[in-house]
Amino acid sequence: AGNRRRTVAALRNCRIIMVTSEIGAGTVPPAALERLFRQSIGRINCRLAEVCESVILIAAGVPLIMKGS
Repeated sequence: AGNRRRTVAALRNCRIIMVTSEIGAGTVPPAALERLFRQSIGRINCRLAEVCESVILIAAGVPLIMKGS
């Protein structure tokens, strides 16, 4: 937890563009490991969105502003 806080604090003053998968909109996978991966990615994306000034979801090539301007 300490390393994570230091990393987030260091990144607050940087401009970062991240590309990540949004895999939570589909069906729930039958295998436990696949479900864990899906849940983990969703949680990581949520935590990243909390600390970002802006969040843009690209769906079918169309930018959807989720947070910021």
